[in-house]
Amino acid sequence: MNIFNLSRTEEYVSNRTRFFEIYETSPRINNLSLHIKLTRLFIRYLTRIFGFYIAAKLLGLLLKSFNFYNNKDSKTYIEYILAINKFNIEYLLHLSNNQMTEAVYKKNQWGEYILKFSTSGLSRWSARNYLSLLSRHGFHTFEHKSCDLVIDKKLAKRHSELKFYIYGPNAVSLPNEIYEDHIIVFLKPIDYDLSKFKKSILFLNGVYYRTKILRDNFLKKSITEKYSQIIVSCRTSPIDIPFERAKFPIGDTIASPMALGRLLYNLVLQYGTFNCVIEGFDFYLDKKMYASYYPSMSIDKEQEQLICSGLAAHDPLYNFLYSKELTEILDIADSDSFKSLIEMSSKSYLEELSKIRNFNTLRQQ
Repeated sequence: MNIFNLSRTEEYVSNRTRFFEIYETSPRINNLSLHIKLTRLFIRYLTRIFGFYIAAKLLGLLLKSFNFYNNKDSKTYIEYILAINKFNIEYLLHLSNNQMTEAVYKKNQWGEYILKFSTSGLSRWSARNYLSLLSRHGFHTFEHKSCDLVIDKKLAKRHSELKFYIYGPNAVSLPNEIYEDHIIVFLKPIDYDLSKFKKSILFLNGVYYRTKILRDNFLKKSITEKYSQIIVSCRTSPIDIPFERAKFPIGDTIASPMALGRLLYNLVLQYGTFNCVIEGFDFYLDKKMYASYYPSMSIDKEQEQLICSGLAAHDPLYNFLYSKELTEILDIADSDSFKSLIEMSSKSYLEELSKIRNFNTLRQQ
């Protein structure tokens, strides 16, 4: 399961994601100082013990007391993290009640609050990126200076003659060898002979790399011999040659792209636009998390909670729209199933997602 955030910590207990408070990183902030640490622990265990609804109400009462004693335009950091956690908990509450539109509008309020009060340049830029993207697709009225595209226009003007066959975790059949002149791209190492393809790329997420590969020298050796290029989407773990550390698109606790978006971002950064086939990506509109042959770290009975927690952390609408805008600059051949999904309206996507995913599992903290 791909779960990526810059300043959110995720914990796996019996393959279940627990609630953690969100906070910002900045040279001027010590998130481990006693008063901030106590505030964070208060938010964390308040939510775990009493659930989203009561936690949001109690945080709201606390914030009213701050406002009563302090009417300044600026906010203390403790007041700020109480507020952004209240936004996040209310967002999760809407998702858990399958209120997709309300969840989006709550996230918009969160983004506007970040722009007004955050002291972190990264958080403000991420919020601007998020609100700009949603405004381009009719989900927000953005009154600030907007961001044009999810990737630099200059990169979009470069074009490569290379062709890629991007093979995802929910493909219904083994790789099609009619694309042997393509560079085949996987997100996990699978047991398949790649010799017929022009080249191969393995794009690993950080969780799989840290838990399965980092300390397994035999597995490291076997995959480096098998794949032409291995890119690891991990910020913190040591990455040794021939492994390469991925480049990261803008993202923070408010939203960040998931596997396909990060993969396409890295390929466009390296090669410019290109021709590709995309297979086995469904934006979580299939009840299954992975096809049966695909290496999975989840336990079936906990799978839905993991999926929904990952979607909530990244933001499903943002992830969908981010991938949609990136694919618009690519020449996608064949890929009928993928095209039918990526061409869906945002509203239709959210409606289908709410029917298939059980976001009520988010309450299983």
